[in-house]
Parts: sequence; C-alpha cells; structure tokens
Amino acid sequence: MGKKLLALTVAGSALLLAACGNKQTTQTTTKQVLSTAVMAEMATLDPSDYSDTTSLEAMQNTYEGLYRFNQKISRF
Repeated sequence: MGKKLLALTVAGSALLLAACGNKQTTQTTTKQVLSTAVMAEMATLDPSDYSDTTSLEAMQNTYEGLYRFNQKISRF
C-alpha cells in the first residue's frame, strides 16, 4: 500500500506541474525600432522647407509608413 500511495502522489504531482508549465500568451506585442547614423544635424522636418539630404532622408524614413505604393506607381 505504501508504494501505491507514493506512486499516486508522484503521478498527481507530475500532472499538476505539467498543467501549469507550458503557458502561451495569445497577445504578442512587437516593438519596431529604426536606428540610423547621420553625419550632420537635421535642419528641419518640414516637408515644404527642407534643403539638405539629411533632412530628406529622415523625412523619408519617418513618413514611409504613412503611404503605400501600389503596382502602378513605381518607386524611384
């Protein structure tokens, strides 16, 4: 009887621990980060007022998520 009780206790503990061990979350959040190195300071982020390539590159990286090209419009 002692061995049966021990076996039941071990089996019950294993089932209990297995039930709470593999939790998977249904919500996954991903954070997207863009890191770039620039050689000069940006003059402006105003699309109508830029005059340097550093500001132009920063605006292209910033505003790219606001528009989407379709198949008829090609990117330069």
